Amino acid sequence: MLSTMLINGIRRYRREHGLSIRGYARLAGVSEPPIRGIDGPDWNPTFKTLAKFEAVIPPEFMASANENDSGDGGGGCCARAGGCKSAAA
Repeated sequence: MLSTMLINGIRRYRREHGLSIRGYARLAGVSEPPIRGIDGPDWNPTFKTLAKFEAVIPPEFMASANENDSGDGGGGCCARAGGCKSAAA
């Protein structure tokens, strides 16, 4: 469930910031193939890929995404051990 929330937050961040797939991959320091399916329901990134994308999203964005999550894919939370970055802020 946490990874689903993080994936939704990652998608929302890309969409709200107008980032192309290539640009978002470059920003996160990953190659383009792991992100190509980001908007599809079957996108299943590795934990390492999720962590790289989560690292470039400001904690306040993720906190806001969690507070405003209406179940439409806009929420987000860190899936890595230790909980959300935003919770630590």
